[in-house]
Amino acid sequence: MAHSNFMVVPAAQFFSFFFESLFFGIFVVLYSIALWVSLPKIRVKSTRSILSLCGVATLMLLLAGAHLTIDVVRGFDAFVTDYGVKSAFGYFTDAQKPTYIAKQFIYTTQTLLGDTVMAYRAFVVSDYNPYILLITTILLLGTAGGEHILIHHDNIF
Repeated sequence: MAHSNFMVVPAAQFFSFFFESLFFGIFVVLYSIALWVSLPKIRVKSTRSILSLCGVATLMLLLAGAHLTIDVVRGFDAFVTDYGVKSAFGYFTDAQKPTYIAKQFIYTTQTLLGDTVMAYRAFVVSDYNPYILLITTILLLGTAGGEHILIHHDNIF
């Protein structure tokens, strides 16, 4: 069965939206469990690290919700507003759309937040070794720089 090329991108976007919705639901459950476990610890001893991690988790949940909302808007624009699959191909492959840029920015921010938390945990587990801090900072800056290039110069590849 031969598929035309213009069907690949809209189908990929549809499956992407399905899995993003599934993982968002899992994230909401895990977020709730993490807060349920962490909040009693705050009452016993108020630590900045627990409050910071809860704040980062909340921010990541809000960013994930915004990312999913943008996906819904993009799907609606591509299939309903622009009338059909052929124009959906053009819509989804246009990297200059503001919704595409916003989606990439949110994804980058979420990735950097998660990586920063993991870098902090590696720093703590390594007994505050400054080399771990140096290595993870270099990796985070590389990720931020690479994502900046991809967001603002998406047509270079």
